[in-house]
Formats: sequence, structure tokens, C-alpha cells
Amino acid sequence: MANMLRERHEQRKLKMEEMIQERKLKLADHKSGRKLLDDEEHERFNRQIVNFGRKLEQLNSMSEAEREEMIAHEVDMMDRMKERERDLFRRDL
Repeated sequence: MANMLRERHEQRKLKMEEMIQERKLKLADHKSGRKLLDDEEHERFNRQIVNFGRKLEQLNSMSEAEREEMIAHEVDMMDRMKERERDLFRRDL
């Protein structure tokens, strides 16, 4: 399970980079006049670039120990959730 979470963590970083690039391309298209955005979209894309960039920086700056601690915490939470589901299932029998 830990390996699955490590892979998901890496996929999340790649997705975050992809989303930043998509927003930047949309803003570049707007600036060049190819595809104009309304004010709300323009502001939202600018805000998302900043927010996604912060999150990506946070993910990239995690040490290996921090990453492993986060994964261990996620594994623990998943185990607890499975245990609760089993308990609920047993009560229903």
C-alpha cells in the first residue's frame, strides 16, 4: 500500500505541473488575442497558477523523511477506515 501512495504522490506532482502549464497557456492565448477570457476566468487562472505553484513547491520541498511520515500516516488512516468498515459490517450481521 505504501508503494501505491508513493506513486500517487508522484502522479500528484506531475498533475500539478500539468495544471499550471494549462493555465499559463490559456493566459498566453488570452494575451495574444487567440482566445479571450472573461475577467472572472482571467483572475481565477492567475490565482490558480499561484496556488498550484505553492502546493507544488510544498510537495517538492518535502524531505524523504517527511514524505515517508506522510505516507505512514495515510496508511494508518486507511487501515483505521477499513477496520471501521469491518466493524460496521459485523454489526449488521
